[in-house]
Amino acid sequence: MLRKYYDLKTIQKMAFLVGIMSIFVVIVGLTGIYFNNKAQNSAILMYYDNAIPMSNMNLARANAMTIKADVLELILSKDSKRQAYLLSNIERKKTENDRIIADFGKTALDSFETDSLHNLKSAIVKWRAVQNNIIKLIKENKREEAYNYLNANITALNAVQQILQYIAEHDVNLGKKFNDQSVVNGNIAKSVVLATIIIALVLSACFGYFISSRIQ
Repeated sequence: MLRKYYDLKTIQKMAFLVGIMSIFVVIVGLTGIYFNNKAQNSAILMYYDNAIPMSNMNLARANAMTIKADVLELILSKDSKRQAYLLSNIERKKTENDRIIADFGKTALDSFETDSLHNLKSAIVKWRAVQNNIIKLIKENKREEAYNYLNANITALNAVQQILQYIAEHDVNLGKKFNDQSVVNGNIAKSVVLATIIIALVLSACFGYFISSRIQ
């Protein structure tokens, strides 16, 4: 191959060198584009499928605790206006949690999240049944019975809180995996680019030497 290169005229050698360099420039460019797109896609997935759901799960947990506090106050309060506000606030928090859970179901769920979502919906149904029974007892002015009923069935709320916590923690772990993979991809990109540059420089030096030493 080198013999054929020696036999080329200077302009042909220059064209050959430019062609080789162009190939390496394209390799470097495509490598950068590929890993940049991969990092961008990973960031988008991590944001929409992990960061937002994690934040929403924590909000849902806060809403559940607010509902518990409102139910407890509802048992103790005898002010009709305050009771009306508490009932309205409970409904608002329930509606917000329903939206959060519906939005979560629209994301790309893995098997753990799918199972957790199913268990969460079941747990919420049980907890809301407890809420409804408590409200019924309050309306019948059976406040002490309502309080005892809440304490006896508090595990229904605990189940909801636990599942929401598990989902949030799972999304944190997935986000960490995405981040770790991005670091690995970045290191691969750096290695490919660096190796390509070194090879290009070596070949350029060799062909440049041949051109300068065998000008025809």
